[in-house]
Amino acid sequence: SYTWTTSNGTPFTSINNGTGIEVTLPNSGSVQVCVTANNSCGASNPACMTVNVAAAPTATISCSGNVCPNSNDDVNLTITLTGLSPWTLVYAIDGVAQSPALNIASSPYTLVATEVGSYTLVSLTGGAGCPGIVSGTATVSEFPTPTATLSGNESICQGSGQTAGLTIALTGQAPWNLTYAVNGNNQAPINIPASPFTLSLGQAQAGNI
Repeated sequence: SYTWTTSNGTPFTSINNGTGIEVTLPNSGSVQVCVTANNSCGASNPACMTVNVAAAPTATISCSGNVCPNSNDDVNLTITLTGLSPWTLVYAIDGVAQSPALNIASSPYTLVATEVGSYTLVSLTGGAGCPGIVSGTATVSEFPTPTATLSGNESICQGSGQTAGLTIALTGQAPWNLTYAVNGNNQAPINIPASPFTLSLGQAQAGNI
């Protein structure tokens, strides 16, 4: 017969009439398994082996950002990993897995996102070949196309020092940088923090705006 022991009280189940055991391993750490053979002459010295359990690797994606329409803008997303490197990671955009898989040597990893959508992680394999746990969502959104509409028709008296106020209504993400023209000649850009905006013009800027 055989007598089995495990370190730290790790539970096990005897199989094959006591000639083997199934050990319930922890999520990480090490377990020593020992066996002693017994017969009418006595017991043998224990034979032991150590089973090392690597913690399951993890990967979490985070950060979000916005890009301008019809631009080549990108957003840096952060993937934080744990466990034994290197890692092999598959991510998805709007639920569609991307290929090829990422081969990541160190954490954190910066994923340069060039497409609009919801970024999630699909699968992870650590350096020990163990499957991992993935979590998190990062979103890359597109700013709405900004618009600016000029309205108003004012008159001022020559030499009066008066100004005329024209209204500019804007949409999109504030603040805005706007260039306007007087009689076809571009003026210095103006920074507009909120909409609507009143554009005040003097006699020197009279004309077609």
